[in-house]
Amino acid sequence: MEWESYLDHISADAARLSEVAQMGLEPDVPCCSGWIVHDLVAHVGRVYTQKAAIIDEGRLDGQPDQVDAPNDGLIEWFDASTEHLLDVLSAHDPTEAVWSFHAEDQTVGFWYRRLAHESLIHRIDAEQAHGLPSDFDEGLASDGIDEGLTRSV
Repeated sequence: MEWESYLDHISADAARLSEVAQMGLEPDVPCCSGWIVHDLVAHVGRVYTQKAAIIDEGRLDGQPDQVDAPNDGLIEWFDASTEHLLDVLSAHDPTEAVWSFHAEDQTVGFWYRRLAHESLIHRIDAEQAHGLPSDFDEGLASDGIDEGLTRSV
């Protein structure tokens, strides 16, 4: 996939996750045992914030501690975290070296790809929590299968 395509997927799936979360933060998330939509939104926002810091700081030695998600204004915070992540990703070349948990790919591009899949999966989790239908881009789904088969964690 093209790098810009990953950014488009992150943007669209995060926007949909936010939209669905606005329908209610209390429903249980079927695929995330013990979580409600609030927990899901907080998790994704923390991931976005932490990964943006890795990239923005040019970290080569691991990730910073996760930030706490607010209880009040969670969706607004999530939206701001999404915007910040997209700004940071867009400002850095995918070939730039940064830490990742996959030893064979220590680049910003790793995070483009990983966060596109993270966003897709958790957008679907939120839709399922609200009993909504989900669809997905076949190209991104195929890329996710490739990621799973070629990356050993």
